[in-house]
Amino acid sequence: MRSRVDAFVLDCHPDPVANEMVLWLKTRDTGQAFSRRYDMAATFYAAPRDDEQGLADLEAMLDEVPQVTHERVERLRSLDTKPSTVLQARVHTLDTFHSLARAVDRLGEHRAYDVYDVDLGLSHQFLLEHELFPFANVRVGDTVDAVDGQWDLSYEPPALSRAELTATTSAPSGRVDRHADPIAKVRLSTASDERVFDGPESRILAELNEALATVDPDVLLTERGDRFLVRYLHRRAREAGVDLQLGRARDPDEPLRSGSSYSSYGQIKYQPRVEVLHGRLHVDKRDSFFYDEAGFWGLVDLSRITSTPLQELARVGAGTAVTAIQIDRAKREGRLVPWKKNFPEEPKTEHTLVKADRGGFIFDPDVGVFENVVELDFASMYPNIMVTRNVSPETILCDCCDPDDEGVQRVPQVGYHTCKDSGFIGRALEPLIDRRERFKRLRGEHPEERDRYQAAVDAIKWLAVCSFGYQGYKNARFGRIECHEAICAWGREILLTCSEIAREEGFEIVHGIVDSVWVQPVEDWADPQRLARRVTEALDIELEVEGTYDWIVFLPTRSYALGLEPEAEDEVEAAGALNRFYGCFATPPDAPSRSQAGQEADYIEQGRVKVRGVELRQRSCPGVVQRAQEVVLRELARARDREGFRERLPHALDRVEPMLDDLRAGRVGSEDLTITKRVSRRAEDYRSRTDTWAALSQLEQAGVDVPPGDFVRFVVTDDDATAPEHRLVETRCMDGEPDYDHDHYETLILRGLESLLLPLGWDQERLGDRFARVDEPTLWRFA
Repeated sequence: MRSRVDAFVLDCHPDPVANEMVLWLKTRDTGQAFSRRYDMAATFYAAPRDDEQGLADLEAMLDEVPQVTHERVERLRSLDTKPSTVLQARVHTLDTFHSLARAVDRLGEHRAYDVYDVDLGLSHQFLLEHELFPFANVRVGDTVDAVDGQWDLSYEPPALSRAELTATTSAPSGRVDRHADPIAKVRLSTASDERVFDGPESRILAELNEALATVDPDVLLTERGDRFLVRYLHRRAREAGVDLQLGRARDPDEPLRSGSSYSSYGQIKYQPRVEVLHGRLHVDKRDSFFYDEAGFWGLVDLSRITSTPLQELARVGAGTAVTAIQIDRAKREGRLVPWKKNFPEEPKTEHTLVKADRGGFIFDPDVGVFENVVELDFASMYPNIMVTRNVSPETILCDCCDPDDEGVQRVPQVGYHTCKDSGFIGRALEPLIDRRERFKRLRGEHPEERDRYQAAVDAIKWLAVCSFGYQGYKNARFGRIECHEAICAWGREILLTCSEIAREEGFEIVHGIVDSVWVQPVEDWADPQRLARRVTEALDIELEVEGTYDWIVFLPTRSYALGLEPEAEDEVEAAGALNRFYGCFATPPDAPSRSQAGQEADYIEQGRVKVRGVELRQRSCPGVVQRAQEVVLRELARARDREGFRERLPHALDRVEPMLDDLRAGRVGSEDLTITKRVSRRAEDYRSRTDTWAALSQLEQAGVDVPPGDFVRFVVTDDDATAPEHRLVETRCMDGEPDYDHDHYETLILRGLESLLLPLGWDQERLGDRFARVDEPTLWRFA
């Protein structure tokens, strides 16, 4: 019998050659990392759609496959309430698991069998079988046993050492890095040390091997590790005759997943190949959604509760993590997870469809400057609707309840009902919502752990945001369009009820969108905290006061053409945009938020100024435009009311003058001029010769392939040129600082300022007069 030691689960991955699972652990006292190997058979389930003869036919077919053992078992299929007989197939050769499952699914032109648990990852299967999860605190002896709970809040965080790996190629300036370029330099950095290796390639790589063995980090951070660095270093090592090992065991010969383009909500996106290591966690900071949004500790906490190894979780989006939470819940309830969605949309009349398919409610804002406006937000409104209103695929329009029975909830406006019995989606989401709220409290109670708790709060936020949209997603395992419609209907009712209570409490609605409202007091006794308490009690979903604005500007829609006179009033007749505004809080909120993933918080000036929907918030916008908007907003933040706002405006414009002088004199660097565009197709498929096409053409000539969904980044050198090599320069083809198109970037700055100041009568033409060169006299100069 082995002596038992305390450790934690570091990683878990299959070894298809040996048909084993490899579990990596790290001791808590000595910090030693080691692995255990287990025989593994991957399991899927199948059930005939018609009769029991289909089960016998499938058994006969699988009898002919030597690497498969099978038996009939009783299981809960998806969200069924009663178990049924299914065939359990255990595949003892891991590399044939998916091909065999696909073969069963294809039988009868995909109509003969429902197949389950196919896309449950092999690591997830193994962890479930052994009642483990990533970063579980365990006691290791003859067996490995978890000593804490997967959803514990006060778990001991894993002691993980981190190092960052970078490399410089010998590619000449102005040419894209290639795998054939020799290594010029490699750097391995930790919090307390930095090691730089240069000289002959063989020596660089040998010294890197030695340093990794000596430093022995648990986590290896890279930039572009998946896209370039890992493959590049291995290519150079092969050519130099060095056996490079970035992990604690031999590095995989193939990526975990190949790169691919895909469509998401009308946008083409790109998922790069995934390069994982064995015994050491590789995180590509540039291509990790959750690392970018929640940092390393956010990844660790999500890895625990999703039962997804950290290297896999770091490469997925919030929707996939939501699915992982649901799958983990389903398996721990003893349910089979359908491979394909099995909740088709119910037939609807045209009348029902018009009532049901309506989205969220919006109070259109008036365009202009307002003062003393209070913003209030519902805390995780849509997830809370799913929990408190029991919205789940099996509860909507259930057969077991009469809609008029006590305890049965009716969906407003739509007429659906939900079951009295608790739904699966609520059971999956409630612990997630509760976890986020409790971490918020712990964040305040334990300032020494604030960063770790905040990271977990940020990570869970994106799961909560996506959980609603996933109900309407065509491939969601536990989604149903009627759930999506019911959630929207309750959301509309909630916002309308909130507005009625606000009027009773002495406020008028200035703006409202889905789960947020902006109100202005019209009575001296109006109290926003009392309003929030009343709404929370009435609706059973918490309404929080985000803050009170000294002033706030609601902007017009982008398509609105004003043509305002300079003397225009603050409030203009224009169509208000749903989510374009900026304002200055009297007191900054405690927890700045973000409108979109991948952005910085929507705040500047130490959190006092909140900005939504303008160029400052757009990743595609060049830095010179963002900085121009920011200096204007910082100056306007000194105002304390609407009148002060108007008085500060000339001073704010004065702040832009030196920036334009630098731009015209050619003193702005390329990092502030770079424009980023997402690629939607191959260069040859573009019908219009856009800037994106020009950048793609340039990269194509340089031998660089940019798949649809990826990005190009460029500086405009001559906006009027037709030849791509003259119009712009892609940053990867840049040789030194380019001669940029001054007029083009000045126009972009003026458009950016117009975007902020249009409600005040400052259109692009008037701004052009205000900032005209001294040698270009205008009426503004003589005014």
